[in-house]
Amino acid sequence: VYAGPIPLTEALASKPETVACAVEKIATFALGRAMKRADRCSLQTVAEQASSSAYGLTDLVVAMATSRPFTSRQSTQ
Repeated sequence: VYAGPIPLTEALASKPETVACAVEKIATFALGRAMKRADRCSLQTVAEQASSSAYGLTDLVVAMATSRPFTSRQSTQ
């Protein structure tokens, strides 16, 4: 049991699984498609970039926006 939202947030942020899940969900939204096995390396790079800034949401979004899958995506229009 946690004594509020801050300890819960800290506990979740310290787990690599939580970070990987957040990165995958943001990538799915940003790319408009499900992640593929080929995306794993890029997703790991995004997670590593986010970890260098204490997993700030802004840094996570910037890392995703500058990632290879995002910058090389195909237009569906």
